[in-house]
Amino acid sequence: MDFEEHLEMARDPNNIPGIYNYCDSWCERCLFTSRCLNYKTRARFEKEREREQREEENKVFWDQVNQAIEDVKDVLEEKQETETNIDITGFDDEDNGDIGEGLDEFEKHRQKAREQPISKAAKRYMNTAMQFFKEKEGMLGQFITEGDGVMKDTETGITDEITLQRISIAVQVAFYYHFQIWVKVNRALTSSYDDFENDEENADLLKDSDGSAKVALLGIDQSIVAWKTLYKYLREDKGTIAGIISLLKQLQNGIERVFPNARNFIRPGFDDYTNLIPK
Repeated sequence: MDFEEHLEMARDPNNIPGIYNYCDSWCERCLFTSRCLNYKTRARFEKEREREQREEENKVFWDQVNQAIEDVKDVLEEKQETETNIDITGFDDEDNGDIGEGLDEFEKHRQKAREQPISKAAKRYMNTAMQFFKEKEGMLGQFITEGDGVMKDTETGITDEITLQRISIAVQVAFYYHFQIWVKVNRALTSSYDDFENDEENADLLKDSDGSAKVALLGIDQSIVAWKTLYKYLREDKGTIAGIISLLKQLQNGIERVFPNARNFIRPGFDDYTNLIPK
């Protein structure tokens, strides 16, 4: 792509400025690809017809995710109050040594971030979820690799197509976010150590750390619903899944303590609805 072509894309009044800074990077499931300069730059050769079809399919996908919230809202409800009040400082059980003197400021901040309890909690959740998917690859692997098209011939023992569709969506959501949450937690922590964020003159400005923390929290919200869906249908794995949900709620509680303003962060396009109106 030459400069003039990129400049023409950038001048598109339909673009939502900065929308890509605080997204979850799941472009295949995004409703705003047509208004994202970053996506359009990366996928400039994609046919318009295919893009429109994908956006419509993604709308259906997220409508089904929202419906799943209603389907599982009573699952494990009796444990929610105690689980969300668990202190996650117990995750700070590793010794990573001193930060090397030769590291630049960013590397120092990033290393410091990875030593924090919520980063370790996010990594523990990531590894636990990864192990679950590895152990259940034969039963759930098709849902990950083939997605929405898998409605039969699975090892779940379930034949009802609607139920299989709900499991498919839950697996896709849980699998996608299990790594991404850790990435966003580390970005939030790393940004929080930046001098710009800690300058009193910038106290009234939106903080990148809050934006990244919010993306992590939203990923956790979606993941909890997904795991509750799997808890509902995968009866033999209820104990393991309940533990995973507990890990997520502890992590959620910890992030909200470290970044109390994260949920109030306004993400361009996603939360700032005035940006949805083309200029």
